[in-house]
Amino acid sequence: MTLPPLSRALRTALLATLGLRLFNSLVAALIAWLVPVWITPGAPHDPHLLASLEQGPVLLRLFLAPWYRWDTIHYLDIAQQGYADPNNTIWPPLYPLLIRVGTLTGLPPLVSALLVSTLSTFGAVLLLYRLAEEEWGEEHATAAVLALIFFPTAFFLMAGYSEATFLLCALLSIRAARQRRWLLAGLGAAAAVLTRHQGIFLTLPLLWEGLQFLRSLQSLPLRQRLRAAWPWLVGLSLPPLTMLSYGIYIRLFTQADWPWKTVSSGWNQHLGWPWEGILGNLRALLSGAPVGGGALFFNLSLALLCLVLLLLGARRLPLSHSLLGWALLLSVLVKVQNEGLLGATARYALIIFPIFFVLAFALKNRWARILYSIVALGAQILLLAAFYWWAWVP
Repeated sequence: MTLPPLSRALRTALLATLGLRLFNSLVAALIAWLVPVWITPGAPHDPHLLASLEQGPVLLRLFLAPWYRWDTIHYLDIAQQGYADPNNTIWPPLYPLLIRVGTLTGLPPLVSALLVSTLSTFGAVLLLYRLAEEEWGEEHATAAVLALIFFPTAFFLMAGYSEATFLLCALLSIRAARQRRWLLAGLGAAAAVLTRHQGIFLTLPLLWEGLQFLRSLQSLPLRQRLRAAWPWLVGLSLPPLTMLSYGIYIRLFTQADWPWKTVSSGWNQHLGWPWEGILGNLRALLSGAPVGGGALFFNLSLALLCLVLLLLGARRLPLSHSLLGWALLLSVLVKVQNEGLLGATARYALIIFPIFFVLAFALKNRWARILYSIVALGAQILLLAAFYWWAWVP
């Protein structure tokens, strides 16, 4: 019995995911072998687990220890202990819950986290390809996938972070909305909300696509229009209801503050004007900031890149894509550190997936593709090395 050949979408998603996993694993292992960590990290972590990874067998030291960093530690903590630490309530529960499910099969929590991220990346790349293919064709879909996996912070898709899972849920929601599958779109958006708070902005494309759907039904009797609109209204209500339910659960059952307040009180951030962090980063760079200059540069440059790409995509993207892209970018820009600097903009750019559809227009050119690959992969290696050495990669 011979297996049927894989579709181009499946083959592209599989190769992209395996390639990204292999590339980042080998780069991280090579860095860990050549230049091991020489500091005692000041970030919260389990010193016994870190020691067992860093001083254990070579496979643990090279292929697992580099990924026990920063937010991963908080996700593992939530997966194992729930919201015992009130500061962890800023991270919704879906990704830690998936990690917990993986541990029920006997996997160590860190291995489970990396597996969930890898599988989520596969699903996200597949949906990214499908969505681009349906709008612009196969060539554009392949270019969009390349734009994503070569992106400077794409290694976070392979780390124990929630970006890949959020992308999977968001792409599922917006593709279902484009296909008028309203309940699936609402469920995908609700899952995105339970992965990252920015999932609430998926109500915008759901609202727009639904209004276009209703306009197409104007010739029908009112009763038929209401019957057809009912699934859309249910799907549209799911993201805000999910957001509200999560906030109520945190406030009433864990006795912690509202999650959106904890971001400000516990994580050195505040809501500012969209230009505050951009100007702050620019001033810091021009003044020759000796510490964190790389983070300042990548946050500023990738924020401006997202801004330019969304402007260029105004006439090329479906309006639902543009609405989501601008909302996600705005949510990143207004999240300003108390020092007046951008937050984790370089990493959050990953979830603004409409920018990859716009980048794909340029990457159809061979020389543009070569240049992008060299610059973006070089930056990805540099940032992954900094991540391994416990530098904060935003």
